[in-house]
Amino acid sequence: MTNEILYSWTFNTKKQKWILWYTITISVAIWLIIWWFLNKIYGLSFVIIILSWLYYFIETNSPEILEVKLTNDWVIVWNNLYDFWDIKSFSVIFNNNKPFLLRLNLTKKWLKKLDLYINEENHNKIKEILTNFIEENKEEELTTTEKITNLLKL
Repeated sequence: MTNEILYSWTFNTKKQKWILWYTITISVAIWLIIWWFLNKIYGLSFVIIILSWLYYFIETNSPEILEVKLTNDWVIVWNNLYDFWDIKSFSVIFNNNKPFLLRLNLTKKWLKKLDLYINEENHNKIKEILTNFIEENKEEELTTTEKITNLLKL
């Protein structure tokens, strides 16, 4: 059996943030660094600097467009292969009654969930293909933290 591509789609990984988001975030970070430095809590100032650098590094080095391919054996996300044996279940998660995420629940030790953005046009086809290989978990929803994160575009 050949490893043919059954379906593929792309999505934008960059969330468009408004200028006010950057202004508030940078202001809070600078204020915390100064406050902690004045109170001689140098370690926390260093933590904020490291976290800011890490966020910037991740934002600038991640691909803007991510391609996902479903084949007979794998789910291919960018350059990573996820064997169907490594996926316990999948969920189509809705936000405001619209399909929003395809969540793959993985068996890997460190990476437990892989979230891939979907839309109304492709979610039925994706679900149809994945049900042939993986069990669907219909009860999973966005957590409150995920809703807040999505709202703040983090």
